[in-house]
Amino acid sequence: MPTVRDPLDPKTSMWYFLAFYLRFLRERAGLSLTQCGSVIGIARSTVSNMEAGRQRPHDDWMVKLDKKYDTGQLLQVLLWFARMAHDPDWGRQLLKYEEEAISTKSFHAQVVPLALQTEDYTRACVRASKFKDLDGTMARRTARKTAYLDRGDAVLTWAVIDEAVLARLVGGPR
Repeated sequence: MPTVRDPLDPKTSMWYFLAFYLRFLRERAGLSLTQCGSVIGIARSTVSNMEAGRQRPHDDWMVKLDKKYDTGQLLQVLLWFARMAHDPDWGRQLLKYEEEAISTKSFHAQVVPLALQTEDYTRACVRASKFKDLDGTMARRTARKTAYLDRGDAVLTWAVIDEAVLARLVGGPR
């Protein structure tokens, strides 16, 4: 079977491990994406997205695959563990929720919240970060802040900031 894409690194997260293992089991059973989709009642593209980590599997899919691959309840248990574990994609999900929120409440003990940062403060935080693309990171943060502030009164913002944040020098005394 030709390799269409490289498998995910299963050490990244439980979600990636589950996606990696689902692909492994399907290929070991000699099933195509279409055949696997037929087993659980979903489209070929959904199986592909599930194995690529772009779509989360459902409980009933795992029940059917456990039966097909004779894995007991292993896939159901792996799905449970994935739901309980750290999600490497949480930041992207947070942005989606932020865009749809009608109110936000946050506590910040280390930095000023992005919506309240000056451009110089944001730039200093970006310079101190681990990111290599400083201009791109700055542009994304500025766009995120602008989109948030452009919503105006459509979103109620509550921010509790530790007093030490206000006294902390960021980017020098200026």
